[in-house]
Amino acid sequence: ARNWLMAGTFFWFISQCVKAQHLYERSSDVLKAKAKLRKMQNERDALAAQFGRSKAKKMKKNKSTTRFSDVAGQDLVVDEFQTIINIMKGDPKYKGRAVEPPKGILLEGPPGTGKTLLAKAVAGEAGLPFFYANGSEFVEMFVGVAASRMRNLFKRARLNAPSIIFIDELDTIGRSRAANEFRDSSTSEREQGLMQMLVEMDGFDNKEAGEAVLVIGATNLASQLDPALLRSGRFDRVFNIGIPQTAAGRMPILQVHARNLNIDRSGDGKWEEDAFLHRVADLTTGFSGAEIANLLNEAAILSVRRNKETMDINDIEAILEKQAIGLVSAPLEDGWGKEHVAIMEAARAVIYSARPKIAPDVLQVSIRPRGSQISGVILNERSPEVELELHADDGPDTLKYYIESLAVMLAGRCAEYVFFGSDGISIRTNEELAGAAEMAFDIVTSSGLYPDKKVLPMMDPIMLHEFKIPRKGMEDGTRDVMTRAHKRGIELIKEYRPLIERVASELLENERVYGSQVRDMVQKYEATLENKSTTPSYADDIVDVLTITEA
Repeated sequence: ARNWLMAGTFFWFISQCVKAQHLYERSSDVLKAKAKLRKMQNERDALAAQFGRSKAKKMKKNKSTTRFSDVAGQDLVVDEFQTIINIMKGDPKYKGRAVEPPKGILLEGPPGTGKTLLAKAVAGEAGLPFFYANGSEFVEMFVGVAASRMRNLFKRARLNAPSIIFIDELDTIGRSRAANEFRDSSTSEREQGLMQMLVEMDGFDNKEAGEAVLVIGATNLASQLDPALLRSGRFDRVFNIGIPQTAAGRMPILQVHARNLNIDRSGDGKWEEDAFLHRVADLTTGFSGAEIANLLNEAAILSVRRNKETMDINDIEAILEKQAIGLVSAPLEDGWGKEHVAIMEAARAVIYSARPKIAPDVLQVSIRPRGSQISGVILNERSPEVELELHADDGPDTLKYYIESLAVMLAGRCAEYVFFGSDGISIRTNEELAGAAEMAFDIVTSSGLYPDKKVLPMMDPIMLHEFKIPRKGMEDGTRDVMTRAHKRGIELIKEYRPLIERVASELLENERVYGSQVRDMVQKYEATLENKSTTPSYADDIVDVLTITEA
């Protein structure tokens, strides 16, 4: 019995040890599982913190080399920014005056006008911590990331105050909430980022002592921004950075970008710096600052490829031609067709250049195929201030002036008639004929200049049919105006025939002639004419008009 008791006790002890071992192993597994879970949670938190951290980059003090002197054509905006920078840096002039810098400044305008360049200049001039981000960097596929990144950005900026935040393409995050008809998760995420930005800029609890954070936003679509973002206390000031509208407005931009280019600076050449830049300013109507910089750079490259010491206006015109039409294709084959095209295009270029008050500037004339078309005459529309300068001494438009304008429009058609006869007229002049006919119809029916009292004001064709108003008077008047314009066009072609033949010869030899060369030839040719016909004045009186009509 004693042995059995000892054996039972032994087996019981062994079983307890086994149970203890199992319990230990299980507790160890639990501890390992808990440790693994904690690690996963830490990784998740780290990942969440990483996603929630703003991607905005911080520019160190004095790192930006761009200065306000590199920004041209925006003097008023630069002055405003200089004042704001002075306030933020504690200019003694503003101390004790209870003035505060604006919370935000919005730069809006078309692409390429210098909004980002201006922000870089602010960073360089201010010498303050500068944070820059893109509106698209805030929104991700995870919920809450946009708001978290916005909070983090402003937190970093406040820790480094006074500081500046620049958000490019602001419309990506700041688009109006009212415009979202179809809402999905991405829309809600973007709106959360927008609302967090509204709170950070002017919310309930962000008035920290000594806080001075300036927010600069840039956008091409200011009209699509949320109204709450544009109210006072957030974006207090809105600056329109537009395309320069005048040649004088483009000159400072040209001077900045041409500082280090190979331009004639001798002071005595035909295309020395001042004359060159003024001519480029005239040729770049509607160009933004970025387009002007690209044009000068491309022209500089072309001048080097042509082994020239300095670039001139021919390089600029060549780049403008390439931008307008494209790259050159294989040349036309020699023959009658090539001569026909050369005469027709030369006539247009010469007559346009001989009538600068009527036709736009000729950039160049070419018979080089580009794609499926021939280059022809490339025109450059003049800016409004140039038009005003040309017509400063003129009076009101008259019928005689418009007939001269139609004659200029028909230069190609009339050249075909003079040089090749009625059987040599081609389909290439149909477009200018149709345009001239439309203009003549408007003159007869709508301008009030045509003296035939039977002609009624222009009306809708349906009304003409319904009210049985006869069109014969309109058609006869249009035919009369077109006939006189064609006759005047033939006179101009005959008057400038030697020069047209000379330009056509240049085209056949070189395939293109620049507009500046054509203008020079026209001026020299006109100086040799004793009885040169003049462009009709705007101030021709009604007697002249009636005389033409009766004729």
